[in-house]
Amino acid sequence: MNKMVFKSVMDGYETYIRVSKAYARKNYKTERIDMCPVNVRPGGGFRPNMMIPQNGDRTFDQWIDEFTYYNCTNEVGYYPAFYKVTIKELVK
Repeated sequence: MNKMVFKSVMDGYETYIRVSKAYARKNYKTERIDMCPVNVRPGGGFRPNMMIPQNGDRTFDQWIDEFTYYNCTNEVGYYPAFYKVTIKELVK
């Protein structure tokens, strides 16, 4: 896995740091973890990333399976990449 860091194009306050699937599975209930197809940049103009919900009736693997089935294709990549999202605080 390559180390990748992206900043949000829309507002610049969100930073996306790529993490492994194991890290995402372990920490998705305590941190904000987003996923998007592997060949797509998160935080872009079209917002291709999706936040993994921290609560609900589905497990981590069910969310990944559904996301992969509906969003991953030959054009954007066949599997999701996971990103830890940090938000810069606004100073007033």
